[in-house]
Amino acid sequence: MPILKICPTCHRQFQLKPSQKFKRIHCSKACQYRRVVYKCELCGEEKTMRLSEGKKRFCSDFCRLKWFANHFRAEHSPHWKGGKLPYYGPNWRKQRRKVRHRDGNICQHCGKHRSQLNEELSVAHIKPFREFGLENYKEANDLKNLISLCRTCHLKLDQPFRRKAKDPGPLFDEYAPAPIKYVSALLEIEPEDLKRQWGPACPR
Repeated sequence: MPILKICPTCHRQFQLKPSQKFKRIHCSKACQYRRVVYKCELCGEEKTMRLSEGKKRFCSDFCRLKWFANHFRAEHSPHWKGGKLPYYGPNWRKQRRKVRHRDGNICQHCGKHRSQLNEELSVAHIKPFREFGLENYKEANDLKNLISLCRTCHLKLDQPFRRKAKDPGPLFDEYAPAPIKYVSALLEIEPEDLKRQWGPACPR
């Protein structure tokens, strides 16, 4: 008994043998290889495609990725969090030098000295600067709110440190252990109290 199918190109109904049910999609070779012209939304280049391929918008992955990069950046991105502030106040450079000197030019997470890194250490805000705002730059740039980190540790620990911990519990996962003095400063808890509350999960 023949099986009825609808051709995705011409939308006409056609018959085929049961053995061809999963092999044939189009009613004919002409429909199978029929192509239509479309224009790339980024560069405007005209390309052809099969009707069965659906609707194409770009001529290449390069154009597709470039279009998304332009249209889903900054506030248009669902992951946008306000961006990095370009200016941390008039005392930022002075405070940054003081922090590096206080920490002995040593990363407070991995313990590497500046001489081992061949670059200046990053100075991170324990409580993000944007939570203070530019008008409160003195509080944001207070030495108690700043710590020296190498580039790798800064990137690794930046996101976990932005979380707020309302209840005692492990704030960081096993892949990003944090120095106890950093966590205690963030949560405003003495290191000894932190050890008692968190137990084995407490950072070292």
